[in-house]
Amino acid sequence: MMDETTIRIAIRTTARISFVLFLSAFLCDALYRLMPAAATRWLKANKDGFTLGFAGLHTVHLAFILALMAAIGRENA
Repeated sequence: MMDETTIRIAIRTTARISFVLFLSAFLCDALYRLMPAAATRWLKANKDGFTLGFAGLHTVHLAFILALMAAIGRENA
């Protein structure tokens, strides 16, 4: 089993990466309208992948939160 410190680091990491994926997925259309370039066109073309990545990583984030709850419960038992 992972210890509490490792789980907390994993929670922070998945939250930060999820935030980047969220911004990429939901700001790509606006960025393309403001700055039509190859990079923003690529972001817009891959919007669905960013959205699915966000959803998947958020599910992993939830799993780490549940693991933290279980780890804290073990320590208090």
